[in-house]
Amino acid sequence: MPRFVMNMDYIPVSAYFIENCLKDASGIFLKVYLFGLNLAVKGASVDTAEIASELEILESDVIQAIVFWKNKGLIVEADGVVEFCPKPAFMEQMAVEQPVGESVRHSTENVVAKISNDQNLSELMMLTQELLAKPLSQTEMETLYWFYDELGFSSEAILLILDYCISKEKRNMRYVEKVAIAWHEKGVKTAEQIMEHIAAEERRMGPLYRVQKGMGIADRALSNAEEQYISKWLEKLNMSEDMIMLAYEYCLLNTSKLSMPYMDKILERWHNQEIFTVEAAQQDNKQHRVRQTGGFNAYEDGFDHTRLEELTRKN
Repeated sequence: MPRFVMNMDYIPVSAYFIENCLKDASGIFLKVYLFGLNLAVKGASVDTAEIASELEILESDVIQAIVFWKNKGLIVEADGVVEFCPKPAFMEQMAVEQPVGESVRHSTENVVAKISNDQNLSELMMLTQELLAKPLSQTEMETLYWFYDELGFSSEAILLILDYCISKEKRNMRYVEKVAIAWHEKGVKTAEQIMEHIAAEERRMGPLYRVQKGMGIADRALSNAEEQYISKWLEKLNMSEDMIMLAYEYCLLNTSKLSMPYMDKILERWHNQEIFTVEAAQQDNKQHRVRQTGGFNAYEDGFDHTRLEELTRKN
């Protein structure tokens, strides 16, 4: 009976690499990966120019290949050390963190296996780590998988949700989850629907927020009455943000506080007189200042604005 032995040097190519990455990589990327893996086994230190020379390819190709395998999670680089991983680093981390005998969100499913067998999910996890600039915890990965599996969001849609939250400086996964659930309940699920929803929100909230910020109240949510006032000025009265800020300035000068009913009277007056530029409004104010008598000014109308504001808030 013959005896089989192996009398050769070899490099360990993981099953994950063959099953999940081989089909997506170009010939040059495969060359760089295998050559680099061979160097890693030997513990060699070479630069990208030497690799390019050995493989007779461009150095830029070597650099692109390294970036490609980093994005796949099969290469991790830190402090000048390039480490080859048998499978993406986040999967190794999740496997280590998996609690034994403890129920998780998807207790009936092996989330690690689901991710490793789905190229879209694998790339989603890697891109999420890049967006959040940190390794994902087990809970975070389970939450992302829940978006994908239970809520029915595509990988692209989930990345758009993450990007939206990060743009608002909200990187906590609980906040991301609230946004995902809220949009799911509104029927905003596809990538196209999400982009339309964000664009509509930006059109509505962009000027609104800038006015709110200009009045120094961006640290809290607007009341319904406040939002209605600002929307009226922008849309119905067709006032620019600069005009609203000028009205705010006159309001502070005359009342020493923010009073939206007072500002509303100023802006309505300008609208009725077809005054739509800052220069025209300033000229109008100068002309009226000479007529001030008995403590009344250009924009005094006899209303008790404190009382009016209280009634508006109640309504």
